[in-house]
Amino acid sequence: MAVRLSRRRAIAIAIGAALALVAVPTASAAAGAAHRFGPYELEGLPDQGSCGNVWAIGSATVTYTVSSLQRDGSRWLVGDFRNGRLVTQAGRSPGACDADNADRSYPKRVVAGIVVRSHQLLSVPVIGAFDAAATCPASCTPDAFLVAFFGADAVPDLARIHVFARYRAPQADTFRTWVVHSGPQGSRGDICCAER
Repeated sequence: MAVRLSRRRAIAIAIGAALALVAVPTASAAAGAAHRFGPYELEGLPDQGSCGNVWAIGSATVTYTVSSLQRDGSRWLVGDFRNGRLVTQAGRSPGACDADNADRSYPKRVVAGIVVRSHQLLSVPVIGAFDAAATCPASCTPDAFLVAFFGADAVPDLARIHVFARYRAPQADTFRTWVVHSGPQGSRGDICCAER
């Protein structure tokens, strides 16, 4: 979800996208193999729009994958957030401040109560002491996963974070957002304005 995130949370979110770029075997504990954890059910997740406002609150099922050790000493952390269900809050629409929408004339506001579905992938390389035997708290948010499996001193490489998120609202326009290491956040479309 395009949420306003702490540095660690932004990193954790990027994890999902990174795994999409790295071939990762399913659940394996062999030396040098990738490790898969979850699924974890998350509730009450705020989603941040392009203006920095929280435009929706939602839930998702997340599975984390940690790659084998890379040559630079990092491991890719990927978060795959599926079955996302958000409910809009009244205010600026998620794409209101996107450059793609700057010259478009429409209200750029969303009403409360529109149900939105989402799928997000986040990936980021992390340097830290990975513990494959660790456990995550019941609410295994990206921040909680990082601390539990990599320790409080883990260092995510935010310059290489990848995010892809797709949002669909049957009664509104489609909103897509993505962030790549080679450029700023970009998005297309919006979820606006009221239900039809």
